[in-house]
Amino acid sequence: MALNPWMSANLSPDTILQRDLNEGDTIFLEEKDDNVDMTVEIVGVPETVVIVLPQEVKHLQCLARKGLKYICDYLLLFQSDDRYYAIFVELKKTLTDEDKPREQLRRTLPLLRYILSVFNVDSGSMLSESKFIMNYFLFGQQPNPNWDKQRVNVSRASLFQSETYERIKIRTSLASAVSFKVLVKS
Repeated sequence: MALNPWMSANLSPDTILQRDLNEGDTIFLEEKDDNVDMTVEIVGVPETVVIVLPQEVKHLQCLARKGLKYICDYLLLFQSDDRYYAIFVELKKTLTDEDKPREQLRRTLPLLRYILSVFNVDSGSMLSESKFIMNYFLFGQQPNPNWDKQRVNVSRASLFQSETYERIKIRTSLASAVSFKVLVKS
């Protein structure tokens, strides 16, 4: 049994962004609240991608300290042949050097582990986390106005800036649209 069809069939409708994708579709990842109104367009999405909304997973209620509950906005799971991909995405209005959005990306990994555990029990499989290529992305709508001008120009000139945070490689971007292939290959 393959992971993505199992997830589409067994995850709650509230936790999946969009079911019934067609090959090459465009999806819109959104962050909308009192302070933020932004959208990142992901172009050329394969029909087998499952887009999980981690914030809708209710298992986080057991955590007492609120900071532990902060997880990223989107988890895109994709299988191509015998390779699996987990793409963690956090959207922020302003890209800053603060740790909170980076922690949100890092703290979503246990959710992937949980989904894999349930899948393995239900299907009798032994799919492990080590089979996944994991990519972490932080998208912003604007740079921090306190950054020096040289850094802002560099940020706008390249699609992604890379950084390492707590042993994970995070790519940051001000792009409002990106190809799915770029997310997988990064």
